[in-house]
Amino acid sequence: MGEFYKSYYIHTVFDLSLDSDCWIPKAEIVWEEQGIQRHQQLTGPHDRFKIIEDAEIYAVEMAMAWIDVQLMQRRDAVTDLNQNLESGLRQQSISTLVNQNR
Repeated sequence: MGEFYKSYYIHTVFDLSLDSDCWIPKAEIVWEEQGIQRHQQLTGPHDRFKIIEDAEIYAVEMAMAWIDVQLMQRRDAVTDLNQNLESGLRQQSISTLVNQNR
């Protein structure tokens, strides 16, 4: 199965664990970043899902949660960068005013 979520492509696959007789949910996440295709593979628990549809739901939700964390971290990094730039510009303006008044 495959679907898009917030510009990321999620492809789910499943393996059957012979030890636990359960389906192992797996997700491959694919996205493009600055013209480069990126991949992330996630694997869920090996001993929880007797029904493949439950493993599929888990795999998709696991991938969506991972994507949300990545986007939140990027947003926070941009916010920090903007705050640092603004702080630096304010400091530069204050220095310029102080030097002009001397």
